[in-house]
Amino acid sequence: MTYEPPRGRALDQDGKPFELEAEGLLAIAIQHENDHL
Repeated sequence: MTYEPPRGRALDQDGKPFELEAEGLLAIAIQHENDHL
């Protein structure tokens, strides 16, 4: 099964917006943590 890579928008420590599209182990970790929400 193929999933869409997790994507998100957030603010960095300086309050500047950024976008993230994860892949690999980072994508797995984000999806795992999202399952807890």
